[in-house]
Amino acid sequence: MCAADPANEVSVTVRTPSGEQEIEGSDILVAAGRVPNTAGIGLDEAGVELDDRGYIRVNERLETTAPSVWAIGECAGSPQFTHVSVDDFRIIRDNLAGGKRSTRDRLVPYCLFTDPPLAHVGLSEARSATPGRHRARRAVADERRAADSRRRTKRKAS
Repeated sequence: MCAADPANEVSVTVRTPSGEQEIEGSDILVAAGRVPNTAGIGLDEAGVELDDRGYIRVNERLETTAPSVWAIGECAGSPQFTHVSVDDFRIIRDNLAGGKRSTRDRLVPYCLFTDPPLAHVGLSEARSATPGRHRARRAVADERRAADSRRRTKRKAS
């Protein structure tokens, strides 16, 4: 149950196994999750398999287990964003025209529509800290220090 009061505050009552809890705030986002709507629509009759979570089983080219049948967007287990479904369409379109596109290694911007806005794309800080990347960052930092040193030496000589 969600209620708003005249002071522009909202509250939500959450029922859990340990009892009810009321949460108050100026805004509340309730995200209860999503499940694919693929059960009972005859996919098995078409030779299209589902994975253990109910998503259509696809390869990285978005081909299903049935010949000449492709799946796109959330039903194929892609990240649940409109822009990802559009990219899935582009992959399938290009592959139908003889291309070799796949979902492997695509960058997916993860957006949270809030005020103020919040989004990210690319590597996380933790992922960028892999040993090979660390060496590359250190090499760039070493080169910058060497360049600074050369500039200082040049100024002293002038």
